[in-house]
Amino acid sequence: MLLLIGLQGSSLGLGVTGTIAAVLVGLVALALLRRFGGALVPRQVFGRTPSAGAALATVGAVVVMYATVTVLPVRLAAHGASTTKIAVIVGLSAVGWVLGSAVTGGVVAKRGYRPPMAVGSPALLAGTVCSATGALPWLAGATAGLGTGAVTAATLALLQDQAPAEQFGVATSAATMLRNIGSAVGVNGIAALSAILVASSHSENGAFWALTVLVALTVFAPALTAPRRRTTVH
Repeated sequence: MLLLIGLQGSSLGLGVTGTIAAVLVGLVALALLRRFGGALVPRQVFGRTPSAGAALATVGAVVVMYATVTVLPVRLAAHGASTTKIAVIVGLSAVGWVLGSAVTGGVVAKRGYRPPMAVGSPALLAGTVCSATGALPWLAGATAGLGTGAVTAATLALLQDQAPAEQFGVATSAATMLRNIGSAVGVNGIAALSAILVASSHSENGAFWALTVLVALTVFAPALTAPRRRTTVH
């Protein structure tokens, strides 16, 4: 969040002084939190390797989802796409997320975390490639939604199962926080990157190619290393 404020300070009307002040206030707040023994997320929640991978995959998947439903429609509108076409893309993303989450619940219970993550990762990759190339934008929306639903539902179950019993609620709220971080980065970070690339005469598709790399690094790797079977530490 501090990084996003720094990137968007001028557009928010903060100016240089306001941006620096906002960052300093945030740093002081974090220092005080650590000083008095608190933490945004207890170490016990992410102390296990599967949980750390799930956290990373959650952020990566949601970044793709929100970039697809915000940055892609803006680009399509700039090229003359109709409101109906854009609405279909956004609608397919939302429906895809719901369907992906609903199906994943049963799959995780029977076959563990890896299968839905292994399916969701290529779906996300297909979405970013379609967005980057400009081909089949409706497919970009559908696959981004399905992939995000599959990955986030599986990682939520993994985070809950790997957390100690007394930290179950914290793990659940941590998953929500990770999704919020992903949405902030997807909307603000990718939009800022796209604007910077366009301003420097680079391809406007560069931000979506960057998303393709992000998926490979943050979602594919955790999907390959996720536990095959559902296990708990409760």
